[in-house]
Amino acid sequence: MKKVYLSSTFRDLESYRNAVIELFTYINSDFPLTCMESYTGVNMSPLEKCMADVASCDIYILLIANRYGFIPNNDNLNPQKKSITELEFDTAMAGKKQVLVFMANEGDRQFPLDNPTETDFEAKKSGLTNFRRKVGEQRTYPPKGFATPQELVNVVSASIILTLNSGILATKQQLDENFRYCCNRNQQFTEFEIKKKKKAPP
Repeated sequence: MKKVYLSSTFRDLESYRNAVIELFTYINSDFPLTCMESYTGVNMSPLEKCMADVASCDIYILLIANRYGFIPNNDNLNPQKKSITELEFDTAMAGKKQVLVFMANEGDRQFPLDNPTETDFEAKKSGLTNFRRKVGEQRTYPPKGFATPQELVNVVSASIILTLNSGILATKQQLDENFRYCCNRNQQFTEFEIKKKKKAPP
């Protein structure tokens, strides 16, 4: 079982989030999904709850479009004034989670921008530019594009399958290595001779 966390801004990507959430209802027993839609009253701030859930997940899914999102005013947890979404991403990367990134084309008009009348609009605008660049430049988990909810579901499904298969492959490789070691008497004999020589009196 692999726990999954869904991260994104909300208002601009609500229908896309719903499509991903619906996908995971079919595979929930193997990939239980945590997202803000399932949050109820808890004895911690939304920021603390989000970061704790990211820290406990196995697979982190990030959706990015044209909004940077809410910037929590918390000098202790957010001294650099990042959005919750970016803080979640940083937490996932620091925790070496399996990260799956899906990024809409920059400037695609179907995705709304942050509200230009808000006092922190310029900070959000530059924050989004830097965030997209940071995500795009990391090569471990290169972003995949999407333009419709169905296209997003398709690429998320394919990525989950690849993630599952890569885990199976890694396990098989480890089993093959263990099997080779157990059955290769030459290797065992060589290691035995080395240890015997080290223990032999001068």
